[in-house]
Amino acid sequence: MKKIAFILVGLLVLALSSCQSTKTAKKEILPFDFSQNGGKTLDSYWDQYFQTSDTYYLDQIIAYADTEDAITANVNEAYANKIIGDDWIEYLGLENENGVFTSAYDMDCLSVIFLTSEDEELKGNMKTLYSFFPQDLLVRNAVKSSAYWSLGSNAEQHEDVYNYLKKKLPSLTPKTQNIFRDIYGIY
Repeated sequence: MKKIAFILVGLLVLALSSCQSTKTAKKEILPFDFSQNGGKTLDSYWDQYFQTSDTYYLDQIIAYADTEDAITANVNEAYANKIIGDDWIEYLGLENENGVFTSAYDMDCLSVIFLTSEDEELKGNMKTLYSFFPQDLLVRNAVKSSAYWSLGSNAEQHEDVYNYLKKKLPSLTPKTQNIFRDIYGIY
């Protein structure tokens, strides 16, 4: 009798686990594509979002924007290695917090905005700054800035995107929040 009960319990557990596996799993943020194909990846997320209205795709794009501020990290490393000096720190408006330079804004995004500026001096200075860093950083930041821009632009054009981004804003890093609030007007 015990053997039959044990087999029945085993079958019940097996049946329940197979039922659970048919449930929709929580979708995770996919690995970031910061290569030259990253823009195509972002475009595909927008296509999927507008076809399905599934905010999972917006979360993917938001995650691109909310990644680590690589410019600030590279500035700190370049400063420590005496590649750049105090003049760059002052020019970029960075704050020294216990020996680490920080910014209230995502410098990845701002640097690309500056690179596309009509101000030739500002553009030239950003090109010089990028020359101190790994060559793939500019491509990475172009993709990241495209995420910011596309979210801001689509939020302006589509109320559902605006409302979702507004709802997500408190969960983002302060630097990302500041870009969306001060550059794209999302409060």
